[in-house]
Amino acid sequence: MNIKIKSKKITESKNFIKGYFLLTDKSKTKFEINKKTQEWNQWGNSTENLFLSVSRIENIIEQLN
Repeated sequence: MNIKIKSKKITESKNFIKGYFLLTDKSKTKFEINKKTQEWNQWGNSTENLFLSVSRIENIIEQLN
């Protein structure tokens, strides 16, 4: 099965960007990015599915600069 990101939801506050990616297998990968340090975390999915959204998170961080 070729799992892909189907949609995303992002909420932005002064210090953080939070949200989730909805995958085609109906699972969710939640994430949080610290705007000041640009550190980020993902959780709520299998390790394999977490890898799918790393490049998307890196793109969000690039837009902060």
